[in-house]
Amino acid sequence: MGNELYFITNRNLVEENGKVISFGKQFNSVSPVNLRLGKVIRTKKGKKIELYEDIPTTESVNYDTDQQRKAGTIRLFHQLFKEMKSAEQVNKDTLVFIHGFNVSFDAAVESTFKFQEKLVSDRTNNVGRVILFSWPSDGEIHKYYSDRGDAANSGLAFARGFLKMRDFFVDFVHTLVPSEQCGGKIHLLCHSMGNYVLQCALQHLKTIDLLNQGVIHLFSQIIMVAADVDSDCFEYPGKLQDLPKICERITVYFNPQDMALKISKMKHNRDRLGAYGPDHPLQIPNRVILVDTTLRVHGMLEHSYYDDQGIFRDIVQTLNLVNVNAHSIEGRVYQQSNNTFVLS
Repeated sequence: MGNELYFITNRNLVEENGKVISFGKQFNSVSPVNLRLGKVIRTKKGKKIELYEDIPTTESVNYDTDQQRKAGTIRLFHQLFKEMKSAEQVNKDTLVFIHGFNVSFDAAVESTFKFQEKLVSDRTNNVGRVILFSWPSDGEIHKYYSDRGDAANSGLAFARGFLKMRDFFVDFVHTLVPSEQCGGKIHLLCHSMGNYVLQCALQHLKTIDLLNQGVIHLFSQIIMVAADVDSDCFEYPGKLQDLPKICERITVYFNPQDMALKISKMKHNRDRLGAYGPDHPLQIPNRVILVDTTLRVHGMLEHSYYDDQGIFRDIVQTLNLVNVNAHSIEGRVYQQSNNTFVLS
């Protein structure tokens, strides 16, 4: 996986001489919810993009054959399933990553490649691959409101991908006997405005009443880093109150010194979850874990701090210890008064 990165995007194609070389700042030309999937492959000459064309078919498809006849999403999910099944135990899991504000497609690819390499090279970590979900951020720091609108509209695209994954689990994975299943888990990490994409996706899932239908926990861990969403988000059904319904556990990392979120607070006139944590930490759902990173984060890392070594180690332990009490993770000190772990 060192030179390959899976991606899902609702951005527009950027082509040169008839070849796709990147993705741009606009939505997919067909529709904002239309997804393109594939791999970015690094070569000695640079990088190339391999697309999995998402061509609908009304015919039944054998999951083990007919590779070229599968819709792109099915090809991607089945390829992931095979990789997860064949991987050694330490690399069976997959992490989906949603980037934040002010990130171009190429910048998202580079940072996700680095994060994937760091995860895979850590032999104590169970994640063997990362899938980048890239929405059409302009990649320009002065276009916050434009990005905010694009993030909201991208929520439906991410929800559509969620439903396709749900269908794959129902139609294929859940029909297998335990010995045939891959044994891996799927996690989700959202950074900054990527958490707003997640919030909007959750609301779209609610409009089809999916969350009241015994939905499968597709994600094991959901990790929210520097979340640019309201600090009361877990209190309202119109925000993230129902997020625990699609996962096993949620971990919120926040930093009161985050300058980007201080600016966001001024724009929204609301505290941000990623800056101060939730408004009422003693009333959050049991499966939501709060982690204060103040003692670990300084200077330029104040917003993009998931790459900090101490925080990275905490994230790795969070991903690995699915059913273990959060108190067992090394480097945390629990403060009962505000129901928060402080990273030392």
